[in-house]
Amino acid sequence: MNLKRSAIFGFYIGTSLLVPLLSTLQDLPVSAQLMPNNTSANSERMPIRVFNNYKDTVVLTLWTPNKEKVGTWTLPNGKSAYLNNSEGRRLRVSSLAKIKVGEEWGWVDVGQVAEQRNNTWIVDVRTIWQKTHEGIMPNR
Repeated sequence: MNLKRSAIFGFYIGTSLLVPLLSTLQDLPVSAQLMPNNTSANSERMPIRVFNNYKDTVVLTLWTPNKEKVGTWTLPNGKSAYLNNSEGRRLRVSSLAKIKVGEEWGWVDVGQVAEQRNNTWIVDVRTIWQKTHEGIMPNR
């Protein structure tokens, strides 16, 4: 009988320690999800710098590969900026993260529109525009 009580007591102690730990692991921040679990070269996480070479101020939105919104930034014409998190630290994203400009443009993978320079993703707004408008004929 004593052994049975010890086993039950041990089960309750173990459960009371594991439940808070498991619930903490489920609450990963969205920025931690920017890289999938594969380790291929095209999913290396790096800071991202965006150049606005478009004619107007633009609103950029960054999404995880699972299409969960990471954040939104406003970038004036002729300016460039690193995309930072809410704490002011540079976001490190994989090539599979999605980037979108405005509401009307579609989103594209960072790796489709950016180039790697000095361990940083470099992308310009016109390249995003071109990629999201492929195959669309302008009205004449």
